[in-house]
Amino acid sequence: MKFWFRINPSARWSDGERVTSDDVVATWDLRMDETILFPSDQIKFGKFERPVAESMYIVSVKCIKPNWRNFRYFASEMLILPAHAISELDGSEYLEKFQLSVPPNSGPYALTDENIFNQESWTLTRRENFWGRELTQNKYMYNFDKIKWIVVKDNIGLEFEKFKKGEADFYEVNASRRWIEECDFESIQKGWIKKHKVYSERPTGTSGYDLNMRKWPFSDKRIRHAFGYLYDREKMNREMYYNEYEMMHSFYHGSIYENPDNPKFLFNPKKAIQLLKEAGFTQKNDEGILINKDGKELSFEIAIVKYIDYMITPVQQMLRDYGIDMQIVFMDGNTIWKNKMDRNFTILYHSMTGGVVPNPEVWFRSTLADQKDNINFWGFKNDRVDELLDEYDLSFERNRRIDIIREIDGIVQEEHPVSFSIARTYRRFLFWDKFGYPEYMAERYYGNYYSILRMWWFDPNVEQTLDKAMANDTSLPVSELDVRYWQEYRKSHK
Repeated sequence: MKFWFRINPSARWSDGERVTSDDVVATWDLRMDETILFPSDQIKFGKFERPVAESMYIVSVKCIKPNWRNFRYFASEMLILPAHAISELDGSEYLEKFQLSVPPNSGPYALTDENIFNQESWTLTRRENFWGRELTQNKYMYNFDKIKWIVVKDNIGLEFEKFKKGEADFYEVNASRRWIEECDFESIQKGWIKKHKVYSERPTGTSGYDLNMRKWPFSDKRIRHAFGYLYDREKMNREMYYNEYEMMHSFYHGSIYENPDNPKFLFNPKKAIQLLKEAGFTQKNDEGILINKDGKELSFEIAIVKYIDYMITPVQQMLRDYGIDMQIVFMDGNTIWKNKMDRNFTILYHSMTGGVVPNPEVWFRSTLADQKDNINFWGFKNDRVDELLDEYDLSFERNRRIDIIREIDGIVQEEHPVSFSIARTYRRFLFWDKFGYPEYMAERYYGNYYSILRMWWFDPNVEQTLDKAMANDTSLPVSELDVRYWQEYRKSHK
């Protein structure tokens, strides 16, 4: 119920100032300020009393009530900001000041204002005087002098072309069509660009259609269920995605937390039609759109960025075949996200990462349902889930926690705030052959491109070989496509 933390006296912010216990207190104060517009943080860190700076390097914190995640919350999720940059700011002032800037940080890289070009690029620069370089956990890590992100707004075609021209070194392919149809060009055939499917045990996350349960028509569970039964994911996987995916039926797909008894919402127009009739949509107008007894059309809008229209238009047609009118509106990603945070939507498409250890509270706690700026997007409320969330916090037995999450998963799937899409258990990487990397390529539980930033290194000898091959138009060895290190590791360590 009480923890003490000792800060490494060597720790320094990127502007050279010491990291002290005052920074921890100032960070907690900022996170708990409601004007920072992050209510799920207030739930998470409201489980603690205000930290106490007992000395320059020792800080203590008391828990308000028992929770098996208390230590984890504070030790690994209370990312600390410098008091000398934030202590005089309330939440709204912080958001304004650091909209296009960042405060000093204590990590191996620094992001300074002169390296931020709004909507163009930003560049991290390695701190040559990084205080933690020789710590055991950091050895052989953070090897790049600079890491630059190029900003390409809402145009994945241009993104890809820039990579092919060598303007970027690394590219993650998310679209199956691109991976199958467009990733066999000359530079890949000749081994200049390496192509890999990297398997890990990273949580799948979720993707699918967010249904706003606060607004008509998705305030009616029958309409939500009908949507799920008319969304023919299996057909899209066969005809559009080259059977690269699995069907998702859970917020915890493929993990021990997935409820195996979850209802499976697969294509079933007979069930959908019956549900729509029960919801009062028994007739169609002259345009073939379902109407209720008052003549109200079953019609709504979905806002999307242009480059995912190939995923959405087939679903639009599936729904239209059965009298549901889903109008597509093109919008930039920033506006879509703002509307989502403001709950100004009826339906949206999402793709979200997952956590190794579930934290269902921030998704499903009823008190978040009617607040803005949190990830209970759908307005989900359920008394039984709230009871289970309370028990989950107090369950120090892992097997019981698994049972709790599975029960929550079943209730949520039945309520159906999300019509799930498809899932894959690997990442698709392309990169120019100028790097060294560990055999497994990506970390076991965080198998995304952040592993590359942390664990790979630039190899001048490999790049020299690449430059020579390109100059002479000769080929390099083509590596095996699949990297299954962690799958084999699990088999051998059972």
